[in-house]
Amino acid sequence: MSRRCWSQRPLVESCQALDASDLHQAGVFRAQPGTSYTVTWKPAQTVPNLRCWVRRNDGGLSLHLHYTVDDPSSRSTPMLIEYNIGLQWTACQFGGRRPWFLCPGVSPDGLVCSRRVRKLYRPPGARWFCCRSCWNLSYASTRHHDARLSVLLKNPYLLREAFESPDLRKKLLAVQATNQLLRRARRRLPRID
Repeated sequence: MSRRCWSQRPLVESCQALDASDLHQAGVFRAQPGTSYTVTWKPAQTVPNLRCWVRRNDGGLSLHLHYTVDDPSSRSTPMLIEYNIGLQWTACQFGGRRPWFLCPGVSPDGLVCSRRVRKLYRPPGARWFCCRSCWNLSYASTRHHDARLSVLLKNPYLLREAFESPDLRKKLLAVQATNQLLRRARRRLPRID
């Protein structure tokens, strides 16, 4: 039994994700600049596929994106979106190189984010791919974690105080923590058949 959802932030799981590692494994970054690739989404979504190719510029390599999105002002005509995403490389511990995107997101102050990230996200209805921080995204698993329960599980003195509290909510939380502790203990015991 978990607490009800308290955050209204959009979820990472509901967004399209562009992964630098996946593109690297597919050979996009090793190809000659200008070689076009099509990115398809899994599972197949109603969103059109994205075309991308690597461009060589003064600062190194960048990934050029080309895709269409629905234009809110015109329901019949999709809007063409094209822009470059900077790439950066780091050396791996046992050889090789790892690619990173430089987030193209722009803050309300007009500053470019330029965070080095593995994945860029595009929430439903958005035009651009940006990092998790720019879109203020959260994971579904973080919405149902109850930090109060974790504190009680780690500290038996607080658990006892919660049981002795006159507050019914604290007592119910203590019962929930105790049930979780008992489930953990049962898993550790050997099975007798």
